[in-house]
Amino acid sequence: MVNLKKIIVEETPLKDTPANPNDLYSVGYGNQNSLLRITFNFYGNQQSFYISDLTDLELTLNDQKIDFNIDGFIVRYLEINLDDQIVTWFSLELKEPLTDLGTYYLIGNYRGEPFSLEVIIP
Repeated sequence: MVNLKKIIVEETPLKDTPANPNDLYSVGYGNQNSLLRITFNFYGNQQSFYISDLTDLELTLNDQKIDFNIDGFIVRYLEINLDDQIVTWFSLELKEPLTDLGTYYLIGNYRGEPFSLEVIIP
């Protein structure tokens, strides 16, 4: 059973205040058969996310560096559970889905906070 009170979806930032890098708890992806969407997940109510705050991005496929581009469109999701705990995640789409089979590994920094993501496409 899902313990949700509500989810709010917004396509524009609420304010200019970027998400707090200390509240970043995970980076995920949105499809099992391709790498199309990357999500940055934060504790608390975060206001906005800027692609320009991502630095040192490197993506590899089977240990070989590959090029990729992030679309400028960002969707903000705010989730409030029944205990009034809040999490915010921002969804970014790649301009082209990555569908080659193998292990993708993305590393980088969000406002100085390092992150990594491993995606296996069987």
